[in-house]
Amino acid sequence: MNDKYDARAGVLSVDVVSLEDQRADSSQHDMVSSDVLILVGIDDSCLSGRSRLLIKSFMDKAAVVDCFNCSSQYMGLRRFGEYVPLPKLNTDPGLVGIMKQRLDEMFMGSTLQKHRVAFEVAEDLWTRKSLDDLIFLLFVLVDTFTAFPVKSVQAVTSTDKTTLKEFYSMCSKCGSEMIDCFSDETCREALDCLNKCKGNDQVCSYRCITSYETKTFEKFAKCIIQKHNILGLSASMPVFPDPAPLRQLCGQALSFEDAEDIFMGHLQLRAAESNRLMDLVDRDGTLRLPWSWKVVCGQNPAYDYFACQHQLFYRDLKQKTALWYDPVFKVTTFDGQEVWRRRHYRVRRGKEPGQFYFSVLDNGVVSNEYWRILDCADDMSWAGKGPLLQRILLLIAFLIADGR
Repeated sequence: MNDKYDARAGVLSVDVVSLEDQRADSSQHDMVSSDVLILVGIDDSCLSGRSRLLIKSFMDKAAVVDCFNCSSQYMGLRRFGEYVPLPKLNTDPGLVGIMKQRLDEMFMGSTLQKHRVAFEVAEDLWTRKSLDDLIFLLFVLVDTFTAFPVKSVQAVTSTDKTTLKEFYSMCSKCGSEMIDCFSDETCREALDCLNKCKGNDQVCSYRCITSYETKTFEKFAKCIIQKHNILGLSASMPVFPDPAPLRQLCGQALSFEDAEDIFMGHLQLRAAESNRLMDLVDRDGTLRLPWSWKVVCGQNPAYDYFACQHQLFYRDLKQKTALWYDPVFKVTTFDGQEVWRRRHYRVRRGKEPGQFYFSVLDNGVVSNEYWRILDCADDMSWAGKGPLLQRILLLIAFLIADGR
């Protein structure tokens, strides 16, 4: 877990204490002291006197106390360093209340503002109800409120705004692209949509891009992010986890050609050539399906969100060691329409069979990915693949031929 999120500047421990554990061994957790305390599902009416005292001792020692699905008395005791969230009101605060809230935010100190942003990000991450987002929530709190830095989440809680220098650079280097985007209604909607996405909400961000996908937005993003990198964005490709690729198929060592044939799957076969893998897949060399694979499920909710994912792999006609990869998937836009989207990847061989490097220009931004074939049935009925992306995203996809 530490390696996955670049959290390697010390020793991080997570202690999970359930009420059942506490009742079974009341002395086991008496001396626990935590920088970050998260209470989940605590109902004061169900606690013993000793349990209340134990929780209070935890809360007194922690810099951060967050609560989810707890009774009201605990929700009211939440704190995030210098920031103490106010209880949610069931009534409309009115214009005066909204103005006061905005003024308070404007005059917040930098530390208080940072702590408030961490609270809002944590709230959003909890509502997504996925394991990755829960782990990310923990690291956001650890990075913000302890001396344990987590590089891959620091950008999420950053309170930095676009500086005057950056704005001038945008105007001087990408002026025409900015004018075109701001003059185009769909491009403006894409920017407004992206501004509303919080934290590491990759589903929200990519849904915005795919919902309002235009050439105008692509040119805008390519100029500001890819060509000039005016905002100084960077993302290194994760090196963990590092699973080994598939080593054998049908009892024989996997070759580069075999691995490429696995990618091509059920789409396009080389009838002019005869090798053991092609014979197993389709003995007469005819086209079997209009796609290589269908994605059944993945490890990352950002990928799983999009329905009807078809993978199409095919060889480069001029360079035999290169492949092209075209994923085709369905997007439900924010106005409820269903549209199909397609991307076009270049695929190069890695250091050993089963390893590949992918690259794509996706709406103006280049994405570099490192894929591995993790496993595959000898009869090609299913396969598992896992890429590590430069966007700090891990995906393990389980694939089958017909999606059934």
